[in-house]
Amino acid sequence: MADLRTIAEAIELLAARQRTDGILLADLFAHQAKFCASEKSEAWIFGANRCGKTEAAALIAAAYARFGILDPRKVQALVKLGATFDHAPVRIWAISLTNELSRNIFQAKLFDNGARIDPRPPLIPASEIAGWNITTQTLKLKNGSIIIFNSAEGGRDVFQAQDVDLALFDEVPPKEVYNEGAFRIGGGRRLLIRGAATILPPSGMAGGISWMFPDKVIPWQTRGATPAACNAASPTIDIFTAGMKDNPTILAEEIARLASVMPS
Repeated sequence: MADLRTIAEAIELLAARQRTDGILLADLFAHQAKFCASEKSEAWIFGANRCGKTEAAALIAAAYARFGILDPRKVQALVKLGATFDHAPVRIWAISLTNELSRNIFQAKLFDNGARIDPRPPLIPASEIAGWNITTQTLKLKNGSIIIFNSAEGGRDVFQAQDVDLALFDEVPPKEVYNEGAFRIGGGRRLLIRGAATILPPSGMAGGISWMFPDKVIPWQTRGATPAACNAASPTIDIFTAGMKDNPTILAEEIARLASVMPS
């Protein structure tokens, strides 16, 4: 009887967790799933506004910090099997174009930073957070993982003298900022780079894919006739693309309205 009670309690605990955990509730779109599943050292997703690219990047950051796994779908499957997670703490840079975008968009997707208005549960529950230092923009989890929120507007000097396990870019930063982040490799550790970006940055902001297109996209394009073939033939980088129509939650009339106000 005691064993049955323990099993029932475990089932109820799992059900409750699945109702309140943002990662376990996540239902990824096809393009998000492909991006999150990449195992290469670098992966980018380029897409239109509201296609869910930043959400996918946030899912990667949360899954890696909490479970040591990049793909949230693997986390979901392992949790259903009753797995426990015991991984070394990781250090993550979450890099936005500005401090304001970091606060209002990327941070707010991950945890309750005071600017969150999303009714869904955050991707990192409050019960797993050891502390939030607003001065240093550092989020520490109880498992020892650290997420440091930086902005490209601080320039390359902000990214020196630290090593990280994952550098995650929300929009393409100026090249010198990317380069500085890409060299933050610690001894005996693998640096992962993940990025989500629109073709152009917000109006008046530095960034965009101007330098990335010739440096990374064009060499990638030469490796195959289709995006899948290019990725298959690229040993170190995956690139994925998505349009607004790839987000099935956006109403057709909304897509038509937004398309009508876009410059031709």
